[in-house]
This record gives sequence, C-alpha cells and structure tokens, in this order.
Amino acid sequence: MFRSMLLSPSVILVAAVAGTIICRATGVDPHLHELLLACGLALLASAAGALPILCLPHAAPASRFQAALLGSILHLLICLVGGCSIVFLGHPTDAFVYWMLILYWLTLSTMCVVFISRLRTPVRSLETPSH
Repeated sequence: MFRSMLLSPSVILVAAVAGTIICRATGVDPHLHELLLACGLALLASAAGALPILCLPHAAPASRFQAALLGSILHLLICLVGGCSIVFLGHPTDAFVYWMLILYWLTLSTMCVVFISRLRTPVRSLETPSH
C-alpha cells in the first residue's frame, strides 16, 4: 500500500530529471522555476487523488471503483484549477504549460496503474468463518 504512494513522486522526479537533462543536452533552457511549479502541483494532485482509494482498503468492489473514479476526478480538477490559477495569476512562461501537460499525463497514468491494481485485489472479509 505504501509503495504505491511512492510511485507518483518517483515518476515526477524521474520525469523532471530526465527532462532537464534532455533540455540541457539540446541547448534548451529547462525553465527550472516553471518545472518546480508543475512538479509541486502534480505532486499535490496525485496525493489528493490517491486518498479516496487508500482510505477504503477493505471496501466492496463497487465502493473501491467509485473511490478510484473520485480520485481521478480530483486529480484532474486540482491540476486544472491549480494550473489555470498559476497561468492567470502568476504569468509564468509557456514552459509551465508544457511541463504541466507532461506531468499530468504521467501522474494520471501512474494513478490508473495503482487504481487498477487496487481494484483487482480480492476483498478480504473482516468476519471470521463459523464452523
């Protein structure tokens, strides 16, 4: 359970480091300030999106499915509202939008992998069988 919570931050870190290396190797400015803003927002969105399904580990399959759906919607809304707020209030360069798009799709894909693995695990009954 806790390993899945480390998956999104790991993906964000790998994407940020790889993107920075690729940008520097090709002579393009990686815009580190915008990268850090996008990383923070993606981390916040993926953490909030993972909460509903992590709070219901022994729930019925239908409840876990609804929690996964709610988590993906939370992830989308936090990325959308946070990204729009940063763009309209902070006026960053266009690099923020590109970093945010990359990190949004990577964290969404990561969350979907976690959600699917949670939905496929069988529900353990909390009751003891009677003999």
